[in-house]
Amino acid sequence: MELYFPDVSMEQFDVTADWLVKTMDDQTLLVTFEGQGKNADLEVSLSYQDNPKQYTMLSIGELIQLPIERFIIPDDKPYQPSYDCFL
Repeated sequence: MELYFPDVSMEQFDVTADWLVKTMDDQTLLVTFEGQGKNADLEVSLSYQDNPKQYTMLSIGELIQLPIERFIIPDDKPYQPSYDCFL
């Protein structure tokens, strides 16, 4: 499992830390978040074009939790459950 931050390992990353809404662009619906705690030196910009309703619920200066899935690079091979087929 790898993070989108190439210089940060999973052990160094705090998945429970809050993220500060730093900037919001109403034209592009792009939000820049600043990490807090162990993630204080990290920033991430996320697009809310697919979810404008959620964008309107954010405000600059707000601390929020971002799901870990936002930071993990997906595996090349999707999960394939192991099962036996009974005919």
